[in-house]
Amino acid sequence: MIDIGSVIVTPTSPAMEVGDFSLGEGDNALWIEATQISPSQAWNYSYGLLWWESTEGRELGTTKVYGHEVGETYLLGVGKAPTVRTGKVFFQTRAYNRRWISIDNPPRWSLSFRAASGVIGSRSSVGAVSNSLVRDTDGSGLSFVQVNFS
Repeated sequence: MIDIGSVIVTPTSPAMEVGDFSLGEGDNALWIEATQISPSQAWNYSYGLLWWESTEGRELGTTKVYGHEVGETYLLGVGKAPTVRTGKVFFQTRAYNRRWISIDNPPRWSLSFRAASGVIGSRSSVGAVSNSLVRDTDGSGLSFVQVNFS
């Protein structure tokens, strides 16, 4: 995994750009490790939304991220490679806890991110028979048995 950036957010922070990331040729998934830098205790105030965005939009979906000091890896991917491989990773906090929103000097939430791309799912067929009477796995023809009833 490579470092892609970090963010420091408050309850009113807009979506923030974490950093650039380009997926490898043919890759259809992005693993992102999010590690809570501060505060040093458990984060109970909110979660955040994390996504990768290219010029074609959020082709790998969006996921919820929670704060963990030891880090946690999240998967972005829908089983299909994006049409554009270069993009940016974004994070936006979702402040659902009234304590964090209403206090005068709310704590800041600091996270760092690392990422790697790869492939999820199988590119091979499952051995089904197609409607062309050919085996999907090796392209060979199917044998038929003729039965005559007298």
